[in-house]
Amino acid sequence: MQTRTNHLFAGLRIVVLGAIAFAFFLVRVEAQIQGPPPGPYCALGLEILSPTGGFDFTPYIKRFGPVVMLNGTKHMPEDAKMGAKGAVAVVMTIQKDGTLAGQGPTTDVGSRYKDMDRAALEAVRASAPFEHLPEGFKSTELKLRVTFFYNVSPPLPKQ
Repeated sequence: MQTRTNHLFAGLRIVVLGAIAFAFFLVRVEAQIQGPPPGPYCALGLEILSPTGGFDFTPYIKRFGPVVMLNGTKHMPEDAKMGAKGAVAVVMTIQKDGTLAGQGPTTDVGSRYKDMDRAALEAVRASAPFEHLPEGFKSTELKLRVTFFYNVSPPLPKQ
C-alpha cells in the first residue's frame, strides 16, 4: 500500500510541475503576442552620428538611455497621452564634460504634432548634463540622434 501511495504522489507531483511549466510558457507566449503596453507610452531609438574610432559606447548608452526615457515619459505631451501616434527625431551634441553643445538639441524629423516635437526637445534638455564622455574616446564631442516613439513601436534593427 505504501508503494502505491508513493507512486500516486510522484505522479501528482509530475502533473503539478507540468502544469506550472505550461502556465509559464503561456505567459511568455501571451507577452510576445500582445506587443506594446496598453495606454500611452514612449520608446526610444538611439543612433550615434559621430565617428567613434572603434570605441564601444554600449556602457555609456545603457546609462544614457534610461535617463532620457524617464524624461521622455515625464514630458509626454497631451496629444500622446490621448493616444496620438508619432515619432520625433532629435539631434544633439554632447561635449566632453557632458553638457549640450551650442543651442542644444534640434528637431531632425518632426511629427505632425508641435507638442510632441516640443516635448522631445524638452526631454533631452531636462536630461542634461549627461555623464562625461568616456576617457578612451578621443573626440571632444559626440553627436547623437534620439528618436522618441509615442504610441508607436520602434522599427526593428536591420540585421
